[in-house]
Amino acid sequence: MYYSRRQALLLPLQVAAFVSCLITLLSCAPGCASTGATVVTESPQTVTPTETTEALAAVPHQAFNVPSRYVQAEASYPNTRAGADFASDMPAGNCAKSDTRAELTPAWTEAASASADSAYCCYRLGLNPALAGASLALSWIDAAPDGGDLWLGLSDWVADTWAWRNAADAGFFNIEDPGRYADTDSRCLVALVVLGDTQVQLASIGFGENGLPYPIVDTNQLSCYNDNGQEINPTTEQAYFGQDAQYTGNQPAYQDNGDGTVTDLVTGLMWAKTPNNLEKVTFSAAFDVAANLELGGYDDWRVPTIKELYSLILFDGETGSTIYDSIPYLMTSYLDFEYGDESAGERIIDAQYWSATEYVSTTMGGSPTTFGVNFADGRIKGYGRENPQGGEMTQFIRCVRGNPAYGSNDFVDNGDGTITDRATGLTWMQVDSGALSAGPRGDGTLNWEEALAWAEDLEYAGSANWRLPNAKELESIVDYTRSPATTASAAIDPLFSCTPITDEGGSTDYAFYWTGTTHLDGPADIRGDRAAYVSFGEGHGWMQMPPDSGNYVFLDVHGAGCQRSDPKSGDPADYPYGLGPQGDVLRIYNLVRCVLDD
Repeated sequence: MYYSRRQALLLPLQVAAFVSCLITLLSCAPGCASTGATVVTESPQTVTPTETTEALAAVPHQAFNVPSRYVQAEASYPNTRAGADFASDMPAGNCAKSDTRAELTPAWTEAASASADSAYCCYRLGLNPALAGASLALSWIDAAPDGGDLWLGLSDWVADTWAWRNAADAGFFNIEDPGRYADTDSRCLVALVVLGDTQVQLASIGFGENGLPYPIVDTNQLSCYNDNGQEINPTTEQAYFGQDAQYTGNQPAYQDNGDGTVTDLVTGLMWAKTPNNLEKVTFSAAFDVAANLELGGYDDWRVPTIKELYSLILFDGETGSTIYDSIPYLMTSYLDFEYGDESAGERIIDAQYWSATEYVSTTMGGSPTTFGVNFADGRIKGYGRENPQGGEMTQFIRCVRGNPAYGSNDFVDNGDGTITDRATGLTWMQVDSGALSAGPRGDGTLNWEEALAWAEDLEYAGSANWRLPNAKELESIVDYTRSPATTASAAIDPLFSCTPITDEGGSTDYAFYWTGTTHLDGPADIRGDRAAYVSFGEGHGWMQMPPDSGNYVFLDVHGAGCQRSDPKSGDPADYPYGLGPQGDVLRIYNLVRCVLDD
């Protein structure tokens, strides 16, 4: 489980004065327990006891005057106490509620008086008994950017103690099994204490699947399709059941902050609303853009990793031949977007975005490559940093900040043939369909209809609730530090096993893996006849070199870890040199790694 970094707190005089004031302010309510509580720790990496942690732990939780109203798995509006000079209001509209998550955005800001140096607020959460064994997670947009300190605490209603975390350099706070901290009415009490001159915006408090440092945002795909692209509504007993649209996850949710920034309420990431004034830059210049950006009162912007950037993609997008029959793969009601500039000789799909994730190998026979996301055609690929027409490649850049834990996996081998990622909450097959000799060919390769049926019927490791992952879930387990050419392995953590294949060039490689997500690409009459896959081996294509020469060369053109799409059915032999300008290999019969839907 991911825990925020523990740091001992050096006590300036103002903090010591605050602690004394806090204990006086929060005098014990009638009937509460003794104030001699101890610091509760959640990890072998314990918080070093200091005067501050001991003083905070000694304040009984009953002394925090929390409003009595609450509902299960939601947060009541906080009671904030501080000096009169400290702004502490939280309008009701800042509390968004769902079954397992409360997104909270109280903005604590400095007042005119320089003496305002501390504040705290509390949330009483209803703990759904069904989720009592899950983790409680809090994530925030900022943590003491101006040298102050943010402390988060969870009460123990029985022992009248607190579990405290110093959040100075982290964006996530996680405590396992919060049920032991709940009272008899399944209520948990969470406290946030701000020490010093700082600004804080809490992004979320959540339980279960939503209480995670790396929550996967749902694809927003709402319709099902057969292999001809026709929209269908299959039942459990019919073909094509088990598609992305039939399973819902963390629904996309954004907040426009009105200052040029947009907060993703699921991930806790904050984004620039407009990507660099919609101007394209080279890869190296992208880092200069981030380093020099001051937006929304923040100057700690960065170039997003590929997993951060991919969190924004939505698969209700469609790729047509013009902008008029296309829909971006992005929530454009919150995030500005622009297609490629046809007047400048670009294609409409030239709407690629740089990530900070460089491919550990090369593409196109030796070109240094960086992964990016194309929000016009719904794909991840590796982009060579050199433009084939000369000079350096330019792309859009959308800067991000917040939640430094996002995109970091926390895999655990369960010892039963499954791997759990404690960062996302998802459980995976340790092996793939190849190891289980799945399908009519006995080698684990399946077309899309077969893959859906096999996943839905699978009984493995004591569970029958397996399914095909959606594109964003499957991409979450890619390890971009690995590739066949550099580590002689698939682009996935070694805890997993991958069935090797012989690729179209006759070399040992690793497969494409099906997802349950339809990719709406191509002519309108057949749009929906493809499904997304993630390649854990090289992203091959047949390139004509020189162009239009008829001399086809088999190359890694997209990189291990790319996300593309294949026809849902058909014969790969009909595409001897792939398809598209880069001759993308079409395999149609791909492998499967199922995810557990418990």
